[in-house]
Order: sequence, then structure tokens, then C-alpha cells
Amino acid sequence: MSDGLNFELNYVHSRNLGATMFENPGGALWYGETSSDFPDHASLTAIYLLPVGRGRQFFNKSRLVDEIFGGYSLTGIYQFLSGTPLSWGNVDYTGNYTGFDNNPHNYLTTSFNTSGFYTGSSQPNGNNFRTFPQLLLRSDPTNNFDYSILKNFSIWDRLVIQPRVDAFNAFNHPQFTAASTSVTSSALGKVSGQQNSSRQLQGGVHIVF
Repeated sequence: MSDGLNFELNYVHSRNLGATMFENPGGALWYGETSSDFPDHASLTAIYLLPVGRGRQFFNKSRLVDEIFGGYSLTGIYQFLSGTPLSWGNVDYTGNYTGFDNNPHNYLTTSFNTSGFYTGSSQPNGNNFRTFPQLLLRSDPTNNFDYSILKNFSIWDRLVIQPRVDAFNAFNHPQFTAASTSVTSSALGKVSGQQNSSRQLQGGVHIVF
């Protein structure tokens, strides 16, 4: 744009659905989401040239101001992606699992009664009629923002020194791993790890010629 801002925004909504055997060992098909179903994906990239210094809107005639405050650029990348569908084994559940809040942080404790799972040592075999979905609920979505701050020092017409600082996962937003779906484990429904890395900062210098 005319004031030094460039950005690109993309949003995709799609579904990856499939038919699978809902009953064991055969019978009716179940049609629904697959393990590759990520309905929402949004991305934003932006570059902003600060309006200060030579060729810019403010203090464009002061060489001192240009050397100190001019030539700065801010860049950012934001990504959002739906979480991965949770995979369930051949479990026996007698409660109501429909119409609940799909929250990956506490989906089993607030969504439906976990006591409805059969937790005995002997699980259903391959000859039972399956009624519980193979894929249900989702893990944490990707929600990440990276940014960079850089400054251009023009040494000669064709030589630019560019120091920069980059921040990955700048807001230090954790993306939790999927909760346990093992109904015979005491960790059923618990999240035990973090999938992404914590905030990371790095500095460097680019030489452009």
C-alpha cells in the first residue's frame, strides 16, 4: 500500500470426510471426518516500513534522524490451523457423547461423563457392534505468531547492512498435545505435554549487495 504496508491474508475452509466401517466386523458405514480433516486454516503475512527517514513521510531530510530511526521494517506471520481429530480405539461407551462443548483442554471432564466408558481389563473384541465414533473431538489448534524487526544501513549504493531480531512464537502461546484417549488409563482425558516450542529469539546480520 502507498504508506509502506504490504500484507497478504488467506483463509481456507475445507472438509476431508470419508466413509468407514462403523460396526465390527461389517455392516453399516459411518460417514464423517477423517484423521486428515482440518476445517479452518488462516494465514496472514505483513511487512511495514516505518514512515521515518530518507524517502519516507517524516524527517526525510535529516541524515542524522535517518541513520538512527530510518530504514526500520516490521514483518509478521500469523498461522491458525484446526486441531487434529482425536482417534479412539474400539471402546465401549454407554453415555451421551453428543451436543457437548469441544474444548481440547477439558473435553472429557466437562463434555460427557467419563464413567460411561467401560474400563475393565477386557475390552470389546472385533465381533462387537461398534457405536462409538472412531474419530471424535480435536487436539489443540495451531495458533502462532512470528515477527521480525530489521533495519537497513546503506553503506554504498549497492551495499546494505541489515541487522535484525526474529521472534518465533512471539506471544509464547502453548499448543498442547492431544489428551489421552486410553479408557483403561488413569490419564484418560489428561493433557501431558506441549506440542510446540516456547518463545525463541534470535539475532543476526544480513549483508545485501
